[in-house]
Amino acid sequence: ALALGLTGTASAQHHPESGGPAARDCRKEAPPGLRIAACNHRLAEPRLSGKQRSEALTLKGSALEQIGDHNGGLIAANEAVAANPRNPEAYLLRASLLSARGQHQDALRDQLAAIELNPRSPDAWSDLAYIYEDVGDYDNAFAAYDRTLALRPDDPVVLNNRCWSRAALGRDLQLAVADCDRAVALMPRSADALDTRGFLRLRMGQYELAITDLDAALTLNRRRADSFYLRSVAARRLGRTAEADSNMAYALDIDPDVADTFAHHGVRLDADPRPKGDEEPPPPR
Repeated sequence: ALALGLTGTASAQHHPESGGPAARDCRKEAPPGLRIAACNHRLAEPRLSGKQRSEALTLKGSALEQIGDHNGGLIAANEAVAANPRNPEAYLLRASLLSARGQHQDALRDQLAAIELNPRSPDAWSDLAYIYEDVGDYDNAFAAYDRTLALRPDDPVVLNNRCWSRAALGRDLQLAVADCDRAVALMPRSADALDTRGFLRLRMGQYELAITDLDAALTLNRRRADSFYLRSVAARRLGRTAEADSNMAYALDIDPDVADTFAHHGVRLDADPRPKGDEEPPPPR
């Protein structure tokens, strides 16, 4: 239920003085194909300032990222940073693309550069938390989550993600309860939020409550391998073996690797899912 990954978004000023469709459609709201063409037109305009060129390149790069052209997006992001090293959105875009390539240390460098330029961006802080998790620095990840929520206190996605990370780590589970409860209150129809709280309750040994949340998640989305898997673990801990076996069959049919995935989080079918003392389970990703 963890919704990991970076925003990869970019913003640009509208320059009505340029006129024409390029100025109108080289913007974040335009569909990716139209935005790429429009930004190419804009970049061909004479006398663009470095700031304007960087904005157009960032918007083009984010559109390329959206359509899966990460190489093209990275070229545009590099050019955007070169055109205006003070553009935080260019660094955020490049961090997103580098993270997708597994270059997490390089992504971290760019994410920190973006935050230095714009420390009031909650999206930048939340993305920083994800990158810190990718490199295994959980203390800084939780600090970044805290900064995000200080800027945007009721962000349900960030609350959900912080709860999921604590559940996966088996760390500060009582603190995670408030995050999960608030995320579900803000997103009562979110299968992700319900699944996360079910995961947390499983980790706390609250198996009946876990099943209640996981059932609610599966009512919203029957193709959730993680929910079926976690429900299977909870049912088995309650001695409901046939039910557990049925849930596991569904989970493996949807995702044959789901058991291996949760084994990395310290949750195995025939083992107690509660953390053992102060021992920290394997990292969440």
